[in-house]
Amino acid sequence: MSGERVLVDTSAMVDFVKGVDAVAAALTGKEAQISIITEIEFLSWPGLSEERIPEARAFLNEYASNGIGDFIRDYSAWLKRTYKLKLPDAVIAATAKNLNVPLLTRDKGFNKIAHLIDVRLI
Repeated sequence: MSGERVLVDTSAMVDFVKGVDAVAAALTGKEAQISIITEIEFLSWPGLSEERIPEARAFLNEYASNGIGDFIRDYSAWLKRTYKLKLPDAVIAATAKNLNVPLLTRDKGFNKIAHLIDVRLI
């Protein structure tokens, strides 16, 4: 994928794998990146069998992944304290902020911080 850089939330990543057309369309032409949290959540997704873990890891390796540095740590903690986000969502949002890219998501819970980061619901 090339073009506009975006961070893909776990909800969008799972629906992409499920074949949801709206997600595939939203990712077309984009340079998709993921948070370390998305990797962890994707690999622990209840719909993923043990036999498909290697396939899931190979799929995730197609996306640039971002770890947790000082900014993401601190901004995540602030988001969690201030907006009562779940920790995984706070880390994903902080990663989008750190990369200065839009967050593509299916999770409406991110709307409460849309004034802080570019949240794009798909």
